[in-house]
Amino acid sequence: MRAVGVLLALSALSVLVYTGGEMMVIRARPLWHTPFLPINLALTGALGTLGAVLLVVRWMPQGLAGCPLALARRLAQGVTAALVLVALAWAVLGLAGQSPSFTEAVSLFNEFGAWKLALVGSIVGGLVLLAMIWAPWRAPACGTQTLVFALAMLVAAWVFRWIVFMAVQTVPKFGAGLYLQGVSWGSDGVLGMAGVFGLVAALITIVTWGLFRFPPRSSAALA
Repeated sequence: MRAVGVLLALSALSVLVYTGGEMMVIRARPLWHTPFLPINLALTGALGTLGAVLLVVRWMPQGLAGCPLALARRLAQGVTAALVLVALAWAVLGLAGQSPSFTEAVSLFNEFGAWKLALVGSIVGGLVLLAMIWAPWRAPACGTQTLVFALAMLVAAWVFRWIVFMAVQTVPKFGAGLYLQGVSWGSDGVLGMAGVFGLVAALITIVTWGLFRFPPRSSAALA
């Protein structure tokens, strides 16, 4: 079991280093050009993972009763605290003129209403998520609360990636203004996102099933 956990962690780390490192070195995209990008990808990914765990465990044999909710809450608190610290460090360096990413974000906020709305929405959503995670969690029997937490953490991870990967494509590398962007309903739009969601759900299901079945557990342990 530990070997599987180590392999999964190394796999996630390799994806993080490749994706985050490849993006942060692109100077033509000032919003990406910061060492905080791979860190934020890692932290929001961890938050999304916790959300996926809280979501999947509902369909396990023991349900929420078999999930260490107290541990999940502490991990979520640690991840969100780290996200707040990283955001503050990014802002402090930006105000000191040491972060092109922060300068670009301020410029987008001041010049374009869509980006202003996105930033304000992200801040409000982040504060709501912080309030949810840091507030006392009720008994495991309350499935609705854990479902809301799970979906909120998954949405937070998805929104960060949407802004970083997709919304930034509306900003020309050279020139002024914004590119018009639309999302189609076909395989290159909504249908494609639904397909990716299905793929991720399938992978989570397979990994969860594998971890539950191997090593084999006795009937008493499953009762």
